[in-house]
Amino acid sequence: MKVLLLIYAALFLLLPMGVMAADAHDAVPTFVTEMANFPALEKSQGLDGIGERLIFRAQQQPFLLVATLIFILAILHTFFAIPISRLSHQIQHKHDAKVRLSQGKNCHSSSVSFSATMLHFLGEVEAIFGIWVLALIAAMFSFYDL
Repeated sequence: MKVLLLIYAALFLLLPMGVMAADAHDAVPTFVTEMANFPALEKSQGLDGIGERLIFRAQQQPFLLVATLIFILAILHTFFAIPISRLSHQIQHKHDAKVRLSQGKNCHSSSVSFSATMLHFLGEVEAIFGIWVLALIAAMFSFYDL
């Protein structure tokens, strides 16, 4: 009975999204049509080199440059995931040693290091692209009123 109720709730919640998504496909965003015109504009201006074309496209649509930079940062962050995780473990071990020393002095300190926890989170490969997707969404909202 609970499963059936959950299915009905999911359908009730998702049905309006499907209707809105169907309406959204009717209109083509302006930046898509502008980007489709890039090759013709580049040809008319005699831009043949890849560097010239990239600069032209970044000038026409600055969001393309921002999105590319966010993607590059996400890739670089992924390569540094293992060193970040190692650093988080080192910081946690040092913190654990401090806690063991302070227990003899009846000091109350947390057994969890905030720095180590944050670094551990930043070193999780699964979380990295989620973090950078948030940056991309923020950039989208700043460039386009969605």
